[in-house]
Amino acid sequence: MVTIKEIANRLGVSTTTVSNVIHGKTSEVSPATIELVQKMLKECGYVPNMGARNLAQNQSRIIGIVMKERKGRYTNLLSDPFYGELVGAVEKVIRSKGYYLMMNISDNMEDIIAGAASWNVDGVIMVSLDYEDVLELRKTYKKPMVLIDCCNCPEDAEEINITVDDRKGAYDVTEYLIRSGHKRMAYFAYNTQGISGVRYEGCIRALKDYGLPWDRESFPVVSVKELGLEGAFESVCYQREDFTAVICNADYYAASLINYMEDRGVSIPEELSVTGFDDNEYARLIRPHLTTVRQSVTDKGVRAVRILTDLINGKEYRERTILLPFKMVVRDSVKILR
Repeated sequence: MVTIKEIANRLGVSTTTVSNVIHGKTSEVSPATIELVQKMLKECGYVPNMGARNLAQNQSRIIGIVMKERKGRYTNLLSDPFYGELVGAVEKVIRSKGYYLMMNISDNMEDIIAGAASWNVDGVIMVSLDYEDVLELRKTYKKPMVLIDCCNCPEDAEEINITVDDRKGAYDVTEYLIRSGHKRMAYFAYNTQGISGVRYEGCIRALKDYGLPWDRESFPVVSVKELGLEGAFESVCYQREDFTAVICNADYYAASLINYMEDRGVSIPEELSVTGFDDNEYARLIRPHLTTVRQSVTDKGVRAVRILTDLINGKEYRERTILLPFKMVVRDSVKILR
């Protein structure tokens, strides 16, 4: 590979001048010289030695993103539109800021801790981890860290957590169903832990506030973890006379359930109302269009990168929990009973 010194000798300029052009420090370099150096760099196919540059600056220019996969939930985590959109948003902003992305997806926290501890990254974004896992990672990883959707993150946590008020979002969708005349509902989720559990609590709170029964018999939980996805769909189909609406924890579940029921002759929403959460592409592509809770997954990723790069550069934040807005989106998947 051609060196800066060789380029400088060919052009009859100093190595400092060539270096300044490469690194954008051109305030004291004439436009003609800049153009000359850039032309030579292009002709020679010069590629800066980023490793040496970053070593000199004591930075790797790499940001890590860590996602904990739940065993048995996905064959490919990024096939879920939530995670796919999030990673895409994070990568785009990271690249625009001159960083590179390193990603670790694992269902084993020990692997995650070992990986993060050995990475030479300037900061890490942790997605959907329990706060106990974050504390374990903190024992070995001391650089800046930003959390996304850490549902049990305390208000006085060292880390900044970016999320939405999932409990209130689930409350609102349950309240909408109640005001639409629905009194018998079911909750469809992977389980009732983590974010799924927080949303379940929101549903329960709405039922209590409106004086409706909220025990497991009156408000059953259809658990994908316990039944498997196909088994969960079969359970809804078998029990559909017991409730008039199903509150799904995610648009993916809602859209898949609608397809499953329609394939078996159950009309949505005439015979069963269905709601989701996220307002991703599934909500807009499925027929009938899905009533759901809209959150901006892209905004979560963008805010996480901006805050993390600020922390890397020494900026301090007083706010530890950043709640992004959400919105109920009413479409066609809920029948008005009164």
